[in-house]
Amino acid sequence: MTTPRQAWQRRAYNVEAMRLLARAVLPPPVFDFADGGAEKECTLRRNEAAFDEVELLPRPLSGASERDLSVSLFGKELSLPVMIGPAGLAGLFWPDGERCLARAAGRAGTGFCLSHGSVAPLEDVAACGTSPRWMQIFIYRDRAFTRELAERAAKSGYDALVLTIDNQLLGNRERDIRNGFAIPPRFGVSGLAGMAFKAEWLWRMRGEIRRITFGNYVRPNETADIKTLAGRMASLLDPSMSWADVDE
Repeated sequence: MTTPRQAWQRRAYNVEAMRLLARAVLPPPVFDFADGGAEKECTLRRNEAAFDEVELLPRPLSGASERDLSVSLFGKELSLPVMIGPAGLAGLFWPDGERCLARAAGRAGTGFCLSHGSVAPLEDVAACGTSPRWMQIFIYRDRAFTRELAERAAKSGYDALVLTIDNQLLGNRERDIRNGFAIPPRFGVSGLAGMAFKAEWLWRMRGEIRRITFGNYVRPNETADIKTLAGRMASLLDPSMSWADVDE
């Protein structure tokens, strides 16, 4: 008898197959938020094409009876040369999305990098026990808050900080404009209509959508309202950041 897990594995046999499964399950605005890029998405397509240029060189008759994909990365052993990168608001795609990803990385024996814009706070994700685990970080106008996030990550056992600069100036995401999607999440008429045909996602997320927030930015005794937090995040990002700030 085929288990649900086995059935999914048969359908999710490569990255493109998983992408198509996501498109079938997620409402169009949510899928496009994850799948889309900026402007005409030329850079996105070039990045995908660059991976197609990578070739594996077979070495037959080497005497190897077993394949070993493990690698050592910064002193940590990974079972394969692939790890999970930061995805903002992963909890919008699936309930408890960040912790699901962290646990999946742990089961696969590889690493996980948490987005600064995660729904779950970094401490909660660290409790999943995945190692190695990294924390995405920006250099904010408020340097004290930058240090605070770094200290929280260190205290929670994150092995490294991943400095990211792509949000200093946001790209013009045309799919999101067409869908009426924004952060905080809101959907245009066409997006709302598309949700009506995504019953599984609606059922799983029925109690989650109102709790979507930026967990790492919630302060004690302050609101967790995502609109308020999104405004705070935008005010913290520093477009004038340079390498001198990194050295600092």
